[in-house]
Amino acid sequence: MNALRFYKLFSIGLLVLNLVLIGCYIFPDLMQRKGHLPPPPLRGAIVHQLHFEKAQAEAFKESAEHHKAAIQALEEQRASAVRSYFQGLYKTQSDSVQQVLLTKIQDIEKNKIEITYQHFEDLKAICTEEQLPLFPGALNEVLNHILLGTGPKPGPPPPRRH
Repeated sequence: MNALRFYKLFSIGLLVLNLVLIGCYIFPDLMQRKGHLPPPPLRGAIVHQLHFEKAQAEAFKESAEHHKAAIQALEEQRASAVRSYFQGLYKTQSDSVQQVLLTKIQDIEKNKIEITYQHFEDLKAICTEEQLPLFPGALNEVLNHILLGTGPKPGPPPPRRH
């Protein structure tokens, strides 16, 4: 193979590679396999532990998404109330304003617990008679994850190679 032919093939290869990379930037949705992403680790663990069928997993996914949206809205409210409460350290606020803010924060936390309890009741209602004995173990795993931060954690990054 002479040098001219080699450079032509090499140039064509680089051109094709560049076109693919440009396509990835312009059309990122085409490069992702939608619907094939694994569920979040905790949700997947619950589905696996309770041996959910496809319809049950879909019902659980829908319930989990509603729960997540409700909790996120309450978290935003809580963050705003906590921020306002601590502004009392550098802004003049009466004790009654501070007490109102504390009560608001407590109410938000109460609502989060009640919403989560209802979510667990919905999860239990999805279970069949055969799955109900597995429910306490799954519930304890979720509660440990929520309260203690335990559960599957991502591994360390790969070692650097120099």
